Amino acid sequence: DNALMAEYQDELLVMSQLQHENIVRFLGASMTPPHLCFVMELCDASLFAMLHEQRAAFTTYERVQVACDVAAAMHYLHTREASGRP
Repeated sequence: DNALMAEYQDELLVMSQLQHENIVRFLGASMTPPHLCFVMELCDASLFAMLHEQRAAFTTYERVQVACDVAAAMHYLHTREASGRP
């Protein structure tokens, strides 16, 4: 429906403008209903999978690095939003 397509296009606009080393890169999208989808950068693994499926044992250094990477991405998103950039 029109509301869903508008929401999809809004998300598409936002994702297409993000450029940060700690955010998965947007590559493209399908705009043909009912096959709407985003094409994103392929990552080796997700943090969720590493924590909950693989139950990876992170060193203290790795934990701090992951926290810093997440914080940097969140800072980018929040600063971008606050500065009025789309």
